[in-house]
Amino acid sequence: MPELLAQHHVDVEVDFFGFCLQDADDTAVPVPYPEGRAGTGFVSVLAGRIDVESAGHTHLNNDDAAATMGWAVVYRFTDNGITASDPLVERPALLRLLRTLRARGTSEGFSVCGVIAVEEERLARLGDDYSRLCRALSMDDDGCLYLVAKEQLVDLTAEMAAAHGGNPGGGGWGSRNG
Repeated sequence: MPELLAQHHVDVEVDFFGFCLQDADDTAVPVPYPEGRAGTGFVSVLAGRIDVESAGHTHLNNDDAAATMGWAVVYRFTDNGITASDPLVERPALLRLLRTLRARGTSEGFSVCGVIAVEEERLARLGDDYSRLCRALSMDDDGCLYLVAKEQLVDLTAEMAAAHGGNPGGGGWGSRNG
């Protein structure tokens, strides 16, 4: 049984979709919050402070990236409060996403052939989930995956080849060069 060694009450400054934990001595912090706020990942570590973003920032970042790429966000699949790292935990939104991708559209008639996410961990932390996502996206040439934090359009053909041992460069999240 773990033993609590210390407990502290911490006052945090909260603003739109985020907050930070910062050294109490502001002179020890080169860039006080919210200046220099990246807003691309859940946690960013800077000198003298740690920035924490809420899930809401992911929607804004995804919307901005989609608009830049000429895409439209037609549906948000969110498994809030459900771990993605336990294979025994069902993720209803992930299952809906996979079904929607295989059907290439929503029940309302919106076409869906791609996924945009701030980072890969927001989609799949387990190899099986990632493999199912890649299969659903690569069932035709229209499937695409864009990772906002990396500004990366993932090469699904290379990902599927890597999953089957066909990529001499190894696995990982590939990028499309064109």
